[in-house]
Amino acid sequence: MDKERTSSADHNGKQRTPDTPRKPWLKAYPADVDWSAPLKGTPLPALFENTCVRFGSRVATNFLGKELTFAELAEMVNLAASGLQKHGVGKGINVGLLLPNTPTYVVFYYAILKAGGTVVNFNPLYARDELIHQARDAHIHMLITLDLAALFPKAEALLEAGTVKHVVMCPQGNCLLAGVALHRPAHRHGRSHG
Repeated sequence: MDKERTSSADHNGKQRTPDTPRKPWLKAYPADVDWSAPLKGTPLPALFENTCVRFGSRVATNFLGKELTFAELAEMVNLAASGLQKHGVGKGINVGLLLPNTPTYVVFYYAILKAGGTVVNFNPLYARDELIHQARDAHIHMLITLDLAALFPKAEALLEAGTVKHVVMCPQGNCLLAGVALHRPAHRHGRSHG
């Protein structure tokens, strides 16, 4: 059996020995890494903003050959956060993301947090009824999705079921911000919706 390493001192100055039977990964840590080191708590939006300032000119995302720098991404997040706040997103407001792994997801994830809202993730592969149940359970105020043929009917079903008040459809073509807000339709296929 490998000899356990002694970690650095804790806040009382006592030497610690990693609990390797319960945390076997500690054996793989370099000797100078302290598993119990205190971490500075930083809100995720602030961490994102600091990263964007620090690495502004570097590539943050590369999606289908289209690159966005951290500075460009930060600008989009700021614009989206402002728009979300104008539509009532703030503390205590749940916003659903029905998005695949695209830059649109990154933008709106951080925009919701920056606006003060809570992100509620929805798997785009879920069936309509699963999404309706989850949206009802999560009490989402708004849903953000892409104008993809596989997603639009699901977003529309959430509107028709009354489980979401607003849907923001973003164009997949540029996979960026130009969202168009939809409201519950008054008439569709001869049916009236209240």
